[in-house]
Amino acid sequence: MSTIDVRHWWPDFIAATREFEQIRKSYNKELGLCWDDVGILNSNLYLSTMDEQTCAVWEKMLGIRPDPDSTLEARRREVIIMSATSRPYTKKRLRAILDSYLGEGGYALTLNTTLKRVVIDIKSAGRTDYIYDRVRQIIPADMELYVGDSYNRQMKLAEHTHQELAAYTHQQLREDTTIFE
Repeated sequence: MSTIDVRHWWPDFIAATREFEQIRKSYNKELGLCWDDVGILNSNLYLSTMDEQTCAVWEKMLGIRPDPDSTLEARRREVIIMSATSRPYTKKRLRAILDSYLGEGGYALTLNTTLKRVVIDIKSAGRTDYIYDRVRQIIPADMELYVGDSYNRQMKLAEHTHQELAAYTHQQLREDTTIFE
């Protein structure tokens, strides 16, 4: 609870009386509680500092179903990403959203406006479906979207000899994520 003292608001001859001393104690307690509530309201004004209750309200509004073991920070990030994925689509905005989720340098982005194609190569495994869903909401419907983690696949395949890889078809090496795990 915040520490507030209303004594300095009153003239000294009033503040010194016993009645106003009792009033001051009550006022201090109530104003301290109010000041704490104002602090909570202030932090809930911003998505990056909201508490769990406010985060739950935002998740309900945006249709987000958080994992039961998600941290508050992860839930906040999800709300921020979902609220930022509104149109209009721009390359700069798409990069900013990908940077916020995957980190700068956590992906390779290829935009071809002539072919209307967006290709995102994620450098961390296991997030392709999630990123696909989020980016699909942002980009225009007439653009093709490809999201993959070929960076990781190439790194994994580079650890093996040509003879080991010859046992698989090219399509298996490109599409089967269970090989060499």
